[in-house]
Amino acid sequence: MKRSSPIKKEQLLFKSGYPVNTYILIGLPVVILLLCLLNKANLLGLVFYLPAFLLLFYYFFCRYSCKIELLENRLKIRYFVPWNKNRTIDLKGLEYVDYGRGHYAPFSDRPVAYRPGLRICYDLLRLSESMEVPMTEVRINTRMFGFKSLVNTLRKTCKMCLVKVEEHTVIGL
Repeated sequence: MKRSSPIKKEQLLFKSGYPVNTYILIGLPVVILLLCLLNKANLLGLVFYLPAFLLLFYYFFCRYSCKIELLENRLKIRYFVPWNKNRTIDLKGLEYVDYGRGHYAPFSDRPVAYRPGLRICYDLLRLSESMEVPMTEVRINTRMFGFKSLVNTLRKTCKMCLVKVEEHTVIGL
């Protein structure tokens, strides 16, 4: 029997959990339903209003909720909902990082964008291998301080240079 060579395990540099609003999205309907059943409230109204409330809450706060694992050579992004495809980004050869902050960081010098009356509720991470190549854009909604820690880890540990959004053409994937 042949002995296989040991597979070198990549070191975990950063790991985040789902944001708190994802757990609220799961727990709030259960609590509301239990309260309505205990108080013998009108369930017909609940059937109409609860799904509408959950859809709005999902759209504004949970749309790109994800867990992130940063390994030595890869960035793994696992989204909470199945219609957002999970991503694995190979970090070999990537030298530049840029980011834009959503409404969770209202005083950030790098806001993502504004919609009429609303600010976007997710952060953007942009990665590129050179200044001439368009950047790859990833939409991320992590825990409150997790995104900034991810960017700092990419800069310090992975030795990526921080650049400004306006300097690149952005490709959304």
